[in-house]
Amino acid sequence: MIERIQYLKEFIQIMVANDPKLKKISLNNFDWQQIEILAKTLLPAKICTKKLQNEQLTLSDFYSSWISCKIETRSLGNPFSNKLVKCMENREQFIMNNKVLLAAVFLDPRFKITLDEIQYNMAINHLVSVWLYLKNNGMGIKDTDENVENMEDRNSESDLDSNENSDVLEQFLREKESVEPEISCSSQYSTSKFIENKLKTYYLNQKRLSLKTNILQFWQSMEDIHPELNVLAKIVFAVPSTQVSVERLFSGLKFILSPYRSNITSKHLEDQLIVRTNRLFEKKNKV
Repeated sequence: MIERIQYLKEFIQIMVANDPKLKKISLNNFDWQQIEILAKTLLPAKICTKKLQNEQLTLSDFYSSWISCKIETRSLGNPFSNKLVKCMENREQFIMNNKVLLAAVFLDPRFKITLDEIQYNMAINHLVSVWLYLKNNGMGIKDTDENVENMEDRNSESDLDSNENSDVLEQFLREKESVEPEISCSSQYSTSKFIENKLKTYYLNQKRLSLKTNILQFWQSMEDIHPELNVLAKIVFAVPSTQVSVERLFSGLKFILSPYRSNITSKHLEDQLIVRTNRLFEKKNKV
């Protein structure tokens, strides 16, 4: 982006030199410096926006992009970046009160260490309530007293690489990891001790994973080790973090509901949208 600004600056200078009438649009060095500062400050937000447009963006991946954007913007240290970070922090007060997001961060070994005591309890309470809902509605949930298996061998391939290049997010997580958590779950809403103990055991025993880890593949590999938590993870990480997938469905509607098929029923329309979406998803995975 900075290279493009320099190219634009040189281009305008050449145009002004060839046509004196364009001098009124010519900018001085101070103006160009301000434009460069503006471009540098907005670059992390642009990168974050591109990431948020990805398919299968989980809530914890959204959280990762948000934190990275805030850290990189703050590191610039100019007045505009400071105001932008302030706006992000104000917005973050509402975002980090979302129980579903906190549950996703809790179940993501890459970022669970970033939760404070209040957020930790909110996440557990929400996961327990989801578990109880599934159990009370007869969705195949059964409380068992299976022993927790040793996870170290199973997670050896996904553990942190000691030679992994450090970036701003990795440094942020290492700082969080060095702080011993002082957390407990004594909320009156946690009525199922079985699943609560499972969640506590997972939080204490599961090591932090590399940022490159695919969280969906991780929980798929945990199906035999943590079958109960795997059920919760499938529900939590299925929640869309943005409206991109919905917008894509609306865009594909024009290929099905055309003027020549205006009499199609709503049921058939819904079925065809599901088939089309699954077909595109399978095609993309094969590629």
